[in-house]
Amino acid sequence: MLFLNYEQLADQFVVAIFPFYALAAAAVFVLRRRQPDRPRPVRVWGYPVVPLLFVVATFIILGNALREHPSGTGLAFGGILLGVPVYWWWLRDRKAEGPA
Repeated sequence: MLFLNYEQLADQFVVAIFPFYALAAAAVFVLRRRQPDRPRPVRVWGYPVVPLLFVVATFIILGNALREHPSGTGLAFGGILLGVPVYWWWLRDRKAEGPA
């Protein structure tokens, strides 16, 4: 944060948050597969084509960002990946505590 201007920070934020938008769209497929009988109060327009197109487009955009700005995009992805072991540790810790 100390070495970037506002535009660079905004770009980093967008690159860092965009994979999670894709994961949210992909979660629609997982939810429908795992819980097919669950009521759907909100319908996904154009399912399965529209969410699939969004996920594919997101990966294309992120791939382009990685190609055009490898250092900044790689730094953002690295920050996200650093959170994976922390999440695993948190899950392990919660399982050790038992049900609340």
